Amino acid sequence: MPDIAMCNAQCPVSLSCRRHTNSGTKPSYRQSWMMFEPENERGCGDYWPTRPTNERTTRG
Repeated sequence: MPDIAMCNAQCPVSLSCRRHTNSGTKPSYRQSWMMFEPENERGCGDYWPTRPTNERTTRG
């Protein structure tokens, strides 16, 4: 996991946001945390959608 701030807020999109552990993201023991505030039912401005598990990344 790259060095990003994880979220621990109650949020309607936590299951699909990479910043939240509800989506399956496993933080490291040195992880930084923030309380991002959801703006509406679509989350907040820092929402980071998870990728489907079958999506491959390629380097150009």
